[in-house]
Amino acid sequence: MEFNLSLTQTQSGFLEHDGLLAQYQGGLGAGKTKILVIWGFCRARMGRHVLITEPTHQMVRDVLASEFMVLFDELQFTDFTYNKSDQTIDVGNGGRIWMRSGEAPERMRGINADDFGMDEVSSQTRETFDIGSARAGRRLNDGLEQWRVVGTPRGRDWVHTMGLEYGDVVYRQSTFKNPFLSDTYKQNMLKQYT
Repeated sequence: MEFNLSLTQTQSGFLEHDGLLAQYQGGLGAGKTKILVIWGFCRARMGRHVLITEPTHQMVRDVLASEFMVLFDELQFTDFTYNKSDQTIDVGNGGRIWMRSGEAPERMRGINADDFGMDEVSSQTRETFDIGSARAGRRLNDGLEQWRVVGTPRGRDWVHTMGLEYGDVVYRQSTFKNPFLSDTYKQNMLKQYT
């Protein structure tokens, strides 16, 4: 799908990666949620069903759903239906985005998805990853499922171990190379964080 957004080489690499698992890591303002939302939208526009989790129910509403609406506005994309009570977004040609909380991973059981993504992955559990990734590939059963996780690296935690298990590729992005942030934001952030 063609759209007009400025992306860094790291962001493009993450989007274009066609393997099963890829991680996108970076600090505050590195574009982690944004790139996961772009990935989810691209997959849904292919007619796929994408399941994406956030650490909390409130983040599903305030961060993930909001970021999808911002992206649609930026792209002037209007062929979607957002169901707030179900936390789903249906896009043209049969694609669907399921937004769920990692607080209650058992509520993902029964969802038949094609792809799976996690935002702020280190703030969620391995159980959430295991249940969510098991939901991917069930609907189309085409062998083309993807798992994408984004977050701030926290050392050798379960995310690191999971990456070793599945041979993932890690893309690292600097906050200061994020094209979605203004120079003013970056300057203010330098003053606020040492």
